[in-house]
Amino acid sequence: GWIQNPRELKKLLAGLCSSANGKGPSNPVQQQIQEWDGFYKKHFGLVPGDFTVPDHQPGFDRLIVVAKDLTPNQVYAACAKQFPCWRYADDLDKEVTHNDRSPQNGTYAIWVRDRREADEENKNISANQLADRQVKGITLLERLLYGLKYHDESGDHLDKESLTLCAGSRLRYGTVPVARWFFVKFRVGWLHSDYRNDALRARSVVSLPA
Repeated sequence: GWIQNPRELKKLLAGLCSSANGKGPSNPVQQQIQEWDGFYKKHFGLVPGDFTVPDHQPGFDRLIVVAKDLTPNQVYAACAKQFPCWRYADDLDKEVTHNDRSPQNGTYAIWVRDRREADEENKNISANQLADRQVKGITLLERLLYGLKYHDESGDHLDKESLTLCAGSRLRYGTVPVARWFFVKFRVGWLHSDYRNDALRARSVVSLPA
């Protein structure tokens, strides 16, 4: 099964059936879970294990499911089979030395805002400032999954006008990964943790407590 607690799923389904009243995502949680099942079978030949869905918060309508033991290198390779990609280093698994959330201990899920461009609410805020304000940001692995899933659904790409600051991750030497679609290629790069501008934006995350 996908959800550890059936009562929790019943509560979520009751509250997330429609966005017509602005109280929940237009795509019900169970439908999103089923879509992730198909996504993982298609790209990785697996079905994620049990997990718990965090409580929904208004505006955070896109569910991202991160399968147990999945790595950035695996997801980047899956992306590269679908569209042109570039990364600043060949081994992202080695370069990413810290993540606020990790699937090493099991499959997990998060909510993010359902948008092509990264959160305008977080523009001109550095990764260091986000940490000081205790704002949860998307990890590189989560952003890679979101981008591949978004491409499956639309044939388009995230971050064509902005960059996602993957503030939930840190690279060696404390730098922060960034991701965007630039001209005709998906790119993974890095910036210093105190760098900020209007086009650089973290994607906020709703997750279970660490």
